[in-house]
Amino acid sequence: MSWQAFLGDRPRTLAAVQEWAQAKFPLDFAKLPDHTTLNFMSFQQEAWCREMGMLQVPTVALHVGACSHGRTPGFQLYAIVHGEPLTYTKVAWIAKCGDGSYKRLPVQELDAITFDEPFSMCCDPKNLLETLNKRLKAVVCFYFLAANHLNEFLPDAAFQNELRRACAWYNSGSQKQDEQAALLQLQNKVKTLEADLRAATGSSASNANRDNQRQSSREGGPEIVHEGSSNRGK
Repeated sequence: MSWQAFLGDRPRTLAAVQEWAQAKFPLDFAKLPDHTTLNFMSFQQEAWCREMGMLQVPTVALHVGACSHGRTPGFQLYAIVHGEPLTYTKVAWIAKCGDGSYKRLPVQELDAITFDEPFSMCCDPKNLLETLNKRLKAVVCFYFLAANHLNEFLPDAAFQNELRRACAWYNSGSQKQDEQAALLQLQNKVKTLEADLRAATGSSASNANRDNQRQSSREGGPEIVHEGSSNRGK
């Protein structure tokens, strides 16, 4: 069932989106980190946004990653949401350069970004950039809604599908991380036990060697002959 059929004509507020997600993919949705774990910053760049042709000037940006290579290495990447008032439906990727200036990052350069979690775990890295772009946009929009920087969404089927897929990918990646962490913890315990065993074995061997040396010293030491003993009994 699509969220159009599930929600009908209800506004796509945070409560409505949460109700739909918890009904349709509760386990995957529950794994998505809370918006309070993310880094939102004030974004007061009205003139720049007007130059970029944005209808509604955003005042908040969300940190999503950084770039260490590509055409403009060394910048931090932020996402801003813009469009119609209160129901922004457009996401722009904004690079904050080392000198404090901003540039709009095209989708074609997203492959140069090292994304923060959870964005790094919401999509198969082998996917096409356009798929990555759509998936990330859905997650970004949800977090803006969760953080009360948006009031509601327009009923967009693409958002519904991409958010669901993003949550599924994140849950899968989170499970793999948990499994890897458990395996690493087990390996460390085994290494510790092996080290303790080697230390105990070495200590036992050392003690045994000392005991053998003492025993050999007692049994094979020089015989003490007292002076005049050879004349006794003559």
